[in-house]
Amino acid sequence: MVAGMTGKKPNGDTQTGPTPFGHNPLSGRAHIVNRDALQDEASAGPGSLDPKTLAPPKVNEAKRWLAKRGIELNVPANWKYLGIGNDGRSMTFVSDTDVAAHAIELHLSPMPAEVSAEALLASQEEQVAEGVELKRVLSFSRRTLGQVPGLLVVGWGPETRAAVAEVADEDLYLATDGTGRRALSWRGVAERDGERTLVMVALSSPIEQFPDARACYDAILDHLGVWA
Repeated sequence: MVAGMTGKKPNGDTQTGPTPFGHNPLSGRAHIVNRDALQDEASAGPGSLDPKTLAPPKVNEAKRWLAKRGIELNVPANWKYLGIGNDGRSMTFVSDTDVAAHAIELHLSPMPAEVSAEALLASQEEQVAEGVELKRVLSFSRRTLGQVPGLLVVGWGPETRAAVAEVADEDLYLATDGTGRRALSWRGVAERDGERTLVMVALSSPIEQFPDARACYDAILDHLGVWA
């Protein structure tokens, strides 16, 4: 997926930083807040990629954070909970603690009152269409999770392990903006308790391993709900 590109806000102004279809994988926003739980889970080894193992998080802090924000999330067995970001608006789970881990990242951002949800999604669609032309986005589509409509974006990359060897290293590098990670991401605007929030979910893997995780990521999205 693409990070760090410039784009247009719904009002026409230029914005910098990650685009709506980009993400900063494991950018340090999550921190360890429940060491006992992490140590217990670490003994279980690498996390599962079997969709049949999906279940709500076990850590009480994670369950409370999700419930308060109206988000229903299931994670694969033995995935590690890395905690809540220092700003209180992000949460991360990883399949393992090494750099090649698969990851689930949730980020929440306040939405300005003057920007409608539809205007934001339309603006993002324009940007991801450019990403398709640049071979940084494979596909995108509208998708409603729970009660919230949003935009689902699949990062560009090989669809099978065998196809990885046929893609030039430069193409892989550019497709991930140098991060080496490919993501399946969704975002939509939720209104809850009078507060409008942009909810962003990124499911990411090293680009070579993304095909291994795709079935699990699809199942996570099938079970993911965002409620107003």
